Amino acid sequence: LSAIFNSVSVHLFLIEAIGLAYRHSTSMNLMMRWLLYFGDMCFVVGSIMDIVLSYFWVFDRLSYELSKLFIAAACLWLACAITYTTATIYSDYILMKDAGKQAFVLIVTIAVIAIMALIATIVLTAPISLTATIALSSVISVAAIVSMILISL
Repeated sequence: LSAIFNSVSVHLFLIEAIGLAYRHSTSMNLMMRWLLYFGDMCFVVGSIMDIVLSYFWVFDRLSYELSKLFIAAACLWLACAITYTTATIYSDYILMKDAGKQAFVLIVTIAVIAIMALIATIVLTAPISLTATIALSSVISVAAIVSMILISL
């Protein structure tokens, strides 16, 4: 039953992602448009991946190899969340005209997304155990939390 609810929810998330992408296309300045575009694309692609994977889960055809794609989709969702948070903080600092903080926010965001991309690449390509996969997923979560703390300082 939970697989069916998951499948329904990821379909609804895709509808939300498309709606956000449409609404964000009229964002205020170029930097905000690019940040939101990146976040929207992560949201859309992550949703599509989750939709495809949900059918494997509903029909009980999920394998260990496919479960690695769940981690990749989660990385995209996390990149989306970090990017949206960064865009919000960035817009606040644009209004405050704090150029030093703008640069710091963008550098931290780019660094965290690069770390997530590296970890996702390792998880998807290396023949690693489930324990190592879970550990790398935990590193992604810790990187996200640390980045949010650094950005909010």
